[in-house]
Amino acid sequence: MLFIYDGEGVKSGKTSCTLSNVTHSGNVYQFDESCAYYHRAWSILPTTVTDYKSRLEVLNQREFLLKRENENLEMTDQYRWCSAK
Repeated sequence: MLFIYDGEGVKSGKTSCTLSNVTHSGNVYQFDESCAYYHRAWSILPTTVTDYKSRLEVLNQREFLLKRENENLEMTDQYRWCSAK
């Protein structure tokens, strides 16, 4: 999955997330995340909007761990950073 960070939020092909209340300590960032999911390619309105308490841990210069939680779900995934530069 490819995510693009634009300075305000994270976007992918079918998802747009807005970040707020960002704090960090060392290599760990915590923030509130509101994600709009577009399940149909033709849709201009999101099919689902989900709010998360998120935690991003930078593992090294190329990888990070993202944990998202809400009352119905807990996800933890590891990603690789791919810079445009």
